[in-house]
Amino acid sequence: MIYKIGSLKLTPEQYKAATNPGHTLVVAGPGTGKTRTLLARALYLLEQDIPPEKIIILTFTVKTAQELRQRLQELGAQARVDTFHALAYDLCRSQGLKIKLLEEREKTALLAQILKYLGQNPRQASKIAERVSFSPPLEGTQKIYSLYRDTLKSEGLWDYERLLEEGKNHPLTQQDLHLLIDEFQDLNRGLIQFLVSFPKATYFLVGDPAQAIYGFRGGDPYLVRTFIAPLPGIKIFSLSESFRLPEEVLKRSETLRQRLYGERPLFTKIKGGKVAGFACAHKDAEAQKIVELVEEKLGTFQMERARGDTQSPSDLAVLFRVRALMTPVAEKLQQRGIPLKIPGQKVSSLAEHLTQWAKGLKTIPTEGSLAQELAVFPASLRNLIKGIVQSCTDLEHLQFTLSLINDLDLLDLTHDAVSLLTIHEAKGLEFPVVILAGAEEGLLPFNLMPEVNEDEEKRLAYVGITRASKAFYFTWAQKRFVYGQKLPGEISRFFKSFPQKPLVPKKPRKRQMSLF
Repeated sequence: MIYKIGSLKLTPEQYKAATNPGHTLVVAGPGTGKTRTLLARALYLLEQDIPPEKIIILTFTVKTAQELRQRLQELGAQARVDTFHALAYDLCRSQGLKIKLLEEREKTALLAQILKYLGQNPRQASKIAERVSFSPPLEGTQKIYSLYRDTLKSEGLWDYERLLEEGKNHPLTQQDLHLLIDEFQDLNRGLIQFLVSFPKATYFLVGDPAQAIYGFRGGDPYLVRTFIAPLPGIKIFSLSESFRLPEEVLKRSETLRQRLYGERPLFTKIKGGKVAGFACAHKDAEAQKIVELVEEKLGTFQMERARGDTQSPSDLAVLFRVRALMTPVAEKLQQRGIPLKIPGQKVSSLAEHLTQWAKGLKTIPTEGSLAQELAVFPASLRNLIKGIVQSCTDLEHLQFTLSLINDLDLLDLTHDAVSLLTIHEAKGLEFPVVILAGAEEGLLPFNLMPEVNEDEEKRLAYVGITRASKAFYFTWAQKRFVYGQKLPGEISRFFKSFPQKPLVPKKPRKRQMSLF
């Protein structure tokens, strides 16, 4: 049976979740309609005569926020959509606070000074930059964290955590708001403390705890259980039909899915799908196998395009648990003339260009001048920038919002190419074909470091396979050294039950007998 809220069609599960009158948590696995249910909630509230200004949708990235705004506009609806940090920034400004945001390079330089002061290696600054951005400080960073935060306040500088801290003292504390939270599994303590500063709000949270993979940022799916426990009358719903994953991919991914809220197994009506693993002798042989798979799929894409389909190199991604595995694969693909997209290498120049453009603005471009201003950017990026410009209230707001855009926001807006990504970078994205390199013990789970959480490693494996909407391939090497350590050369425990093709040794050439 099909339900509707406004013009939005919903399954019975989605409808029940979207129309629950009080606090609500929705567990939405890959392809089950998380975004649709979030938007349906906003439409439902508007139908209940809740004023648009009382509805705030919060998400993690500028790109997602803009996509949600556009979807609402297409549905003839209006509500406030922001990232968590953009809302905190706005609330800080409403208190008359002057904000000088620390850029990443400035943050790294500051941390280098602190490390030098503490007698530690300043070259480690970039590695720990993210580890000091969350409260409470992560293990091993307490002293650095304390000096860093003290320096920020004494110098009048701000980072994203300070935005959340100062933003808690806002004028909305006594308002009956409806907060719609996207990707609740990625919340950390700082974000939850920020949300608690809306004591009269009704919360609607959607996400998937099985995809909680940001422990290094302080994210913990169990934190949300603590957050929702005191919410009166909260109800938990789960969406169980995947409209993206085909049968074979879903069946295999279900062996990795962790259920924290008693949610039902996922099912799909999409037939087919492909899952296969390949053993390789060593890292170079693995890179060569990946090249073969990529070329085979690109050839298939060309034939499908000839039949009228639209698949292209951007529909294919190669994923890695750690970036150290990426180099030999990237080199072999480049040798074959295959175009690549790699965050931090092939994409970052565009993000930097956007930041510099925003800094050079003297005022928000008007409707008449905007087209000319945006002519310097690729056509695929112009709509995103245009939407952001139209959603900002003043120049300072616009410059801050554009500074939040990162490489991953721009990944699918750049040239048509195969994406090379870590599993962390691939979260939230989807591709018809996904190849996971290094699906072996020592890398997945990544046990070369003592603090690794195996539950989170299993969730990483789950995120990796569920990026694929048609085919998922994985490779592993029987001989490999990573960070100077020899790995056991065994397939990852997470993929042992998956279909695999054993290593076929090369047959030795027969020597021709001499006639003399």
